[in-house]
Amino acid sequence: MHRTLVFINNNFDSRLGSLGSDEKFFLQQLQPKYDSIVRHYSEYDFKDAVKELLELSSTGNRYFQENQPWQLVKADRKKCHKIVTVAANIVKDLMLLCYPILPGYSEKVLRLFGFSDFARLGLGELGKAVSVERIGQSRIIFAPIEETISIAEIFPAVLRVGRVESVEDHPNADKLYVLKVNLGGSGGKPKIIQLVAGLRQHYGRDELLGRKIVVVSNLKHAKLRGYESEGMLLAADDGKKVVLVSPVDSQPGDLVFPEGSDADKIASSRKQLAIDGFYRLGLKVRDERVMFGLKSLRTAREVIPVDAADDAVVR
Repeated sequence: MHRTLVFINNNFDSRLGSLGSDEKFFLQQLQPKYDSIVRHYSEYDFKDAVKELLELSSTGNRYFQENQPWQLVKADRKKCHKIVTVAANIVKDLMLLCYPILPGYSEKVLRLFGFSDFARLGLGELGKAVSVERIGQSRIIFAPIEETISIAEIFPAVLRVGRVESVEDHPNADKLYVLKVNLGGSGGKPKIIQLVAGLRQHYGRDELLGRKIVVVSNLKHAKLRGYESEGMLLAADDGKKVVLVSPVDSQPGDLVFPEGSDADKIASSRKQLAIDGFYRLGLKVRDERVMFGLKSLRTAREVIPVDAADDAVVR
């Protein structure tokens, strides 16, 4: 957000531009996300509120990156002014939504947009175009919001690298395999778990045997057609193709965690995770990486790769 405001300070004398129909339409598409965050607050569901705030921040960052205003300002200054004005509006709305959990930080940013009466601050300006013609001079207040909020606190999944040791057809289901997976271990004795996975339409048994995968190791166990599954493997699905998330350099037992997070804190979690809790993490593919918000999933050895299209859902 700092770079958006600094760009306006430096290139447009801190002045905001007008919004065309395309820009207004883009901002209108964010309203359901705003409504969802407000609903989470009203239900005291701060974990999901923070998760969606990070997603909103990612949307704004992606909009800025994809439009490349640092190039556009040379070729089409008027269009560039509209683009950065949209980005500034997202910053303003993000700060309004962050105010309940980061009041000091949000107040400093909102003052740049002309807000002053914080005792009466509400959501009446949410989704409305910034009312001031000029913003204040931006400066780095402290670390970005993504770094301010502890990722470990909102990432309850314990993901481990596993290696498939055996593959059998499920006797009671045409689409399922029963896998034995090595999750590492200690003292030279591997930890072997059983997974039931719906991969028979996508992978042959020989393709799976010996393959490294990523497993949700703290998922609540479930019986699938009579066979217990002690976790779930990760795969990317774009609606046309299912692709396994397969580490290259990592070894069985290696922890998989969002880049920049406290890996030890995530690894120490003993809380079992329900399947819907895992789905709420909203893992997606971006640039052939598995992403949690703006953070790539990785081990200590590598960023986890996946050969799938952008925005494919990982689950």
